Amino acid sequence: MNIDYILESTSLCGGVKVVFEQAEALQECGLRARVISYTSAPTWLNPSTPFLQTPQLSSEIFVHTDYIVGTGAFHINRLAQNPTTKGKLIHLIQGYEPDYAEASPFLTELAACYRLNIPKWTVSERLRRYIRKIYPQTKSIHNIGQAIHHEIFFPSQARDGSFTILVMGSANNSSKGIESALRIVAAVRQMNPAIRLIRITAEDCYEKERHITPIDRYHIALTPPQVACEMRAANYFLSTSTDAEGFGLPLLEAMACGMVCAANPIPSYLAFDAGRDFCHFFTAETTQGKARELLRLHQNNTLRTSLAKRAIEVAARYKFREVAKRIIHLLTNVHPNATSRYPELSLRAHRHPGD
Repeated sequence: MNIDYILESTSLCGGVKVVFEQAEALQECGLRARVISYTSAPTWLNPSTPFLQTPQLSSEIFVHTDYIVGTGAFHINRLAQNPTTKGKLIHLIQGYEPDYAEASPFLTELAACYRLNIPKWTVSERLRRYIRKIYPQTKSIHNIGQAIHHEIFFPSQARDGSFTILVMGSANNSSKGIESALRIVAAVRQMNPAIRLIRITAEDCYEKERHITPIDRYHIALTPPQVACEMRAANYFLSTSTDAEGFGLPLLEAMACGMVCAANPIPSYLAFDAGRDFCHFFTAETTQGKARELLRLHQNNTLRTSLAKRAIEVAARYKFREVAKRIIHLLTNVHPNATSRYPELSLRAHRHPGD
């Protein structure tokens, strides 16, 4: 079975990483997976998945393709207009783009994409229910789940007791709430000047951010292993993402690294686990209130130890073999192109590395 994933761009972001990781997991299960994009292969990843850069998505590219997994409204809408590719299309949803302020100029194209009568995959059950509520006419929408590379994101054997906070995400992405997080750090500094701040971002916004609070280390465009090293070097992961956050992969990766996490109680984070004991969810709504909560957390060693332990346990459940099993089940049993041509794939999924 041949699966093609389509990306508008391969620039550094969690959604691009997920696409390459899904394709790689499917390859390890015996499928032929390929990633196609208008831009060149990412230099910040080390993918083993076959990659094709192309100036346009012509029909000839997909002659031997069984399924086309689209990730963006523009190329999905174009491929849906072509009779030879529409029947192969699947929409992979990692977040609901119309919720992002930056997407306001493209609402017409996005709405057209979501209304297409093609199968849809989401990376969480919460997101599946959310899309179903907005588009009740959707006939086929399934949660395939999310995963992280546990050989990259794993706990540190020993941590110092420093008050080191990591804030991750681009300040140009409104859903990440980076300015809010930096203002919390600034407020904590007024009560405890010993605090240190590490920033990781895909874009250089240092000049805008440094006026809010001093930044001890500012990293731009790190590779996943480099991100994991920074997560093991810091003690706290602070996130003030908004409800528009699609999944929240950085928080899950921080949890896998054994970080003590503090975050807004947004739907995507709360959906990680039925309990709320894997992360400190802010109860205060003001910057000062959240700063006081963060300071009390730093002073409570028992609570920090408990949160970090549960964070590791919750993150450990998010494995690629589970995502691969769900995808292969859908491809062989649910979607229109699924036929008895590929009966062996459901068995291969159970032999995915890690089982």
